[in-house]
Amino acid sequence: MQIPQAISELRATLGLTQVQFARAVALGLGTVTHLENGSRPPDPQSLVALAQAACGNGRHDLAETFVRALPGVREGLLAPRWSEFIDPKEYPRCMHHRTLPMTVVNSPREERALGPEWSRRPLPPS
Repeated sequence: MQIPQAISELRATLGLTQVQFARAVALGLGTVTHLENGSRPPDPQSLVALAQAACGNGRHDLAETFVRALPGVREGLLAPRWSEFIDPKEYPRCMHHRTLPMTVVNSPREERALGPEWSRRPLPPS
């Protein structure tokens, strides 16, 4: 799978617009737009952010796509240290609700304030 398709699939998995997705992975909207339409190759920092977001949302297949595109890994010179991606930074984090739109929280306090009906994983509609 190519990087633009992997980004589109991750964004679809999360159910986010490009603006929401850019905020969730801490990348600029322009960066996300260029990466998703394939007009610009991703830099290593963007690939790491995307891999962490994919891992943090259970899409290890997409995380592998992003990691394998990292310089050095791509050429077979380096082996990825998966622990760096399996434990992504905690925040910002996407939170999901059965009936409300997805929201982004930036701290444990904000996450707790949402209440127990919110989840870190996408929920099926009720």
